[in-house]
Amino acid sequence: MTTEKDLESLYGPQARHSEHKRGDTITYEQEGVRTTGKILWVCARGQVSEEGPVLPLHYIVENTHGGWCDFTPMLAASVKHILA
Repeated sequence: MTTEKDLESLYGPQARHSEHKRGDTITYEQEGVRTTGKILWVCARGQVSEEGPVLPLHYIVENTHGGWCDFTPMLAASVKHILA
């Protein structure tokens, strides 16, 4: 079982405030494909690497179709992609 400490080490600090929370099931569009999944981690705004860009708040989602977890950025322009 993955602990909060493990998730923070892997994805960075958890956001203190977000519309959707860990454990919520959401339906979203990514690359034109509608997907449903459970939020594993809500990443706070910040840099993933020293040289990388600053990323906005985003969700790490365990999708229902299996495979790798999805990364769902919460840019103002893409908020509409979270459908429920």
